[in-house]
This record gives sequence, C-alpha cells and structure tokens, in this order.
Amino acid sequence: MRPWDEPKRKAIFRPLYGFHDPESFVKSIQKPRVIIMLVKAGAPVDQTIKTLSAYLEKGDCIVDGGNEWYENTERREKAVAENGFLYLGMGEEYRRHCSQGCS
Repeated sequence: MRPWDEPKRKAIFRPLYGFHDPESFVKSIQKPRVIIMLVKAGAPVDQTIKTLSAYLEKGDCIVDGGNEWYENTERREKAVAENGFLYLGMGEEYRRHCSQGCS
C-alpha cells in the first residue's frame, strides 16, 4: 500500500488552487502571509516584489528561493522593510556569502 492511500494520511494533503491575478492570490493566503517565490534573478525579482507589495500588509513575508546575488538580497531586505514586511533570501549566493560572515 502506498502511504498516500492510507486514510490517516489523507488529511495531510491540501487542495491546490490556481489564480489569474496577484491580488486574489495574495488575499487567499492566511495572515500573516508567507510567499515563497522562485523567479529568475535580477529585474524579474524586483518586478514580482513590486507586484506583490501592492497587496501585502505589515508582518507579511516574501521568501526568495532563487539564486540571487547577495547584494541584491540585502538591498531588497531594506526596501521591503520600509513597507513593514519581511524579505528572506535563501538562494545559493546569499548562503555562500553568509557562511563567510554576513556584512
């Protein structure tokens, strides 16, 4: 028997929903919101943050799972903090930088 066939485990799985616009996506998430994004590094990340920021509230968090340059991550952390929400970079470049001592 496969694990997901067991009745006890069925409660673990949640339905998946698709959204056609960022507003309905953000509003569908329970507060405080945590959004994990995997977006190509560079300008697409900044554009995604800008788009999501219009609907985020104080205490919400964006987690960037992409492989972004650490200086961009630090810049974004400061920028979103001004709006009252958090930005966490967990990409490879930021991890390497911090393993050598974050500035």
